[in-house]
Amino acid sequence: MAPELPAPRAELLWAVDQALPRPVVLHCLGGFVLAVQYALPRPAQDVDYVEVLPSDERASVEAVSRLDSGLDSALAHRTPRAGWPP
Repeated sequence: MAPELPAPRAELLWAVDQALPRPVVLHCLGGFVLAVQYALPRPAQDVDYVEVLPSDERASVEAVSRLDSGLDSALAHRTPRAGWPP
């Protein structure tokens, strides 16, 4: 059973989903994933991701995170990993 996303991340991801032109998948990592998986406190409210699928929607995700909607403080930090994704 997948863990439930705590506020404000659930609301954030819902708002991002509604703002995008089509469905996308974010491959997330970092403190966000650990905090959700193990119900740990997390002082930062951002969501780090390494990949967007379909990949041609990466620009849309980044644009949504820059909107003057308050989402920019909490969303999209693309975290590059050496050699992945290409």
